[in-house]
Amino acid sequence: FHVLAAVLAGFVTLSLHRGFHLQALGFTTRHLADSLRANLLFCGIGSLGLLAAHQADLLMPYRQQGLACSYALYMFFLGPVQEVIFRGILFAEMERRGLAEPRVMVAVSTLSFCFLHLIYNHPPMLLITLISGLVWSLLYLRWRNIWGISLSHSVLGALAMYLGML
Repeated sequence: FHVLAAVLAGFVTLSLHRGFHLQALGFTTRHLADSLRANLLFCGIGSLGLLAAHQADLLMPYRQQGLACSYALYMFFLGPVQEVIFRGILFAEMERRGLAEPRVMVAVSTLSFCFLHLIYNHPPMLLITLISGLVWSLLYLRWRNIWGISLSHSVLGALAMYLGML
């Protein structure tokens, strides 16, 4: 938590220093309904996939105690913060630096998001984050709205916590 908070503070400072406005980071109501629909669809499909993989014992879940405050922290802070960093700030910075080729932006966002999850030392988690990061990057590229992606990330992450994978 402390490391992520420090990273967020660094990225926020960078964003302010670089002059990014909230809309450039995806904090907008533009395309909100479309973004929410697409992300809720992915959330439903992802939830079914997580539950099926869990039922088939393919995920080798970690055994951790779930606390309500951990779920709240993840849903209202950690999930959205990751999306602001790996979609909002990263896309805005790549565009500013002239790396606006959509495939490059999606690849950099997806891979950096996936590599963040190396800390779990759990190969199935890397595959899940690779797929999720790819979908969220594509959805962000399409609508440039952080709200739906943050909601989807929060719900799927909380489900992963509930299943013992985080």
